[in-house]
Amino acid sequence: MKPNVERGRRMAAWLGVACLGLLPVSSLLAQEPELRTTLRGHADAVVAVAFSPDGKTLVSASYDKTVKFWDVGTGKERATLKGTEEVRCVAFSPDGRMLASAGGSTDNAPGALKVWDIATDK
Repeated sequence: MKPNVERGRRMAAWLGVACLGLLPVSSLLAQEPELRTTLRGHADAVVAVAFSPDGKTLVSASYDKTVKFWDVGTGKERATLKGTEEVRCVAFSPDGRMLASAGGSTDNAPGALKVWDIATDK
């Protein structure tokens, strides 16, 4: 007898939905999110942010050609990396030692991917 894959998928989906009703509703779900702080320092629009793997640092990418590092606990700016073009996205390496940033592109210069060494800011 061959297994009916489609029937098995439907059954798994049904069980998943049915089991959701068994989960307790956390009191946290009823709470409104609370603003912790507002970070200011970029001269142009911030278009991307990323938390470090340890959760202690937040980086922000901006059209002002910079990447800023923020201390999550204090909300203070720790460092600024300056590039030559708008920065549109950022991502930490899994170990948190490097940061990749990707820039925009113009008619004269294509976008660039840059890898920064966090320890040396290079």
